[in-house]
Amino acid sequence: MPRFALEHLASVVGGSVIGNAQTVVDGIASLRSAQSHHLAPVFSLGLLDCARDSRAKAFLVPACCGELGREQIVCADPRRALGLMLELFAEPDTAPSGAIHPSSVVEESARIDATAWIGPLCYVGGGAQLGPRCRVHPSSYVGEGVRLGQGCVVGPHAVILAGCSLGPRVVVGPGAVVGHNGFGYWRDGQQWRRIPSAGGVELAQDVELGANSCVDAGTLDATRVASGTKIDNLVQVGHNVAVGRRTLLCAQVGLAGSSQVGEDAALGGQVGVGDHVSIGRGARVGGGSGVIRDVADGETVTGYPAVAHKTWLRSSVLLSRLADMQRELRELQRRIRAIEQGQNKETQAGYRASEESPERS
Repeated sequence: MPRFALEHLASVVGGSVIGNAQTVVDGIASLRSAQSHHLAPVFSLGLLDCARDSRAKAFLVPACCGELGREQIVCADPRRALGLMLELFAEPDTAPSGAIHPSSVVEESARIDATAWIGPLCYVGGGAQLGPRCRVHPSSYVGEGVRLGQGCVVGPHAVILAGCSLGPRVVVGPGAVVGHNGFGYWRDGQQWRRIPSAGGVELAQDVELGANSCVDAGTLDATRVASGTKIDNLVQVGHNVAVGRRTLLCAQVGLAGSSQVGEDAALGGQVGVGDHVSIGRGARVGGGSGVIRDVADGETVTGYPAVAHKTWLRSSVLLSRLADMQRELRELQRRIRAIEQGQNKETQAGYRASEESPERS
């Protein structure tokens, strides 16, 4: 297990050490579970009570906390620092290079780099190309003509169908499916007929596709996910979709066919995007929203159907007051009717008085 001095960790994350910089830790743990050999993150000063009770050897903190009485790495952005440190402590990939398990089937026309690894019970189709240091984990399927760039990782039970292309360092999570036929049909009398998807899928470098997610093949041109985009578990990317660079798609997002998501956008969990809808660069969509209209660059929308976030907040406040407003409205209507009835009575009395008064000579 790797062990690092606080001095080294601080240099990696751009922080500074309070206390003995030569103190060594061999892992990172939460405040609750940390032991005397761990570093524990303290993301806010509101967690100081928990930190004092923790058994951690040292802390990662946003500001110096002298009352803790233990070594600290002070960093302005502890969450970023934690991510960098976890990469350091991560267990190295122990899969052997240049090995193909004898239980796997690799067609003769496939081109496998000498440093690639293919685990048990896999299939690699004819004409497929696996670049340097690719990892194909057990029970996975790599179809005909598929191209995997260097350092790609295909998780257990994942499926990459014919004609798909993955750039360098793409990660396909367990059970994910890339390149299945898009959900497109046309009506022929009494039945639906499938429209074949011949465009395939292109996942650019450093894309990550979560477990059990799906990216459907395009009809004529490829469905494209640009570099650096991260896709969570159980996400559906429909046929002909284009997703820009460095975009985040959280769990259970569904992108309908031919929709577009700009670079640096972020879609919360369970967001649904209608077909042919465009979400602009840097846009934000709140979890559970339904997007049925285009979203402008940098806009933040929430709700179903999705509207500007501030509008949705105001609407939510009004929604919580609807019952009271209904009662007030009914009371006002009752008062208006009473006034109208009173006025009618006065008018009728006036009519009667005029009719009963003696006529002037």
